[in-house]
Order: sequence, then structure tokens, then C-alpha cells
Amino acid sequence: MTYMLTVWSKDKVGSAMIEHLLLGYLISGLGYFDFLPEDIQKEVELDTKPFGTRLTLFGSEYADKVSGQVWQAMGSTPKPSLMLSLSVP
Repeated sequence: MTYMLTVWSKDKVGSAMIEHLLLGYLISGLGYFDFLPEDIQKEVELDTKPFGTRLTLFGSEYADKVSGQVWQAMGSTPKPSLMLSLSVP
């Protein structure tokens, strides 16, 4: 599964700084683990043994193309975004 994570601010002054700060928090939180920790898996009753659930940030070689198409379809200028891929057995 692949998700595009993005943020945007309606603030006319400093919006880019706010957007990048929030994305930095996402990178810090999501980038902390390569695999979803077992205690979280147990909490949501997710059994992925023996493989685990792998988290990959920044997506694939197509990430830039996909994010550009999303913003174009929304009729908006491109915003900073992250691609998060989950490999679930």
C-alpha cells in the first residue's frame, strides 16, 4: 500500500516553513522504525508473522510523477509531500 502524505497551510506568510516543519515531524515519527513494532501489532490484533510490516518512506522512482499528477488533478500548485509504502503480508 502506498500513501502520499502532505500538509498545507492557509497562512499567507510562512506557509512553506509551517508545511516543512510538519513534514519533518512526520519523517521523525514514521522514519523511526523499519518495521511496525510488535507491541503496536498486538494492540491492533495484527498477525504478520513471520514477515512483519515494513515501512518505507519516500516511495519509489515514480513518487515525483505521482505527486505531480495529484496536485495537477486538484488544480493546485505542488506542495511538499512524502510517499509512505507499507508492505503487509
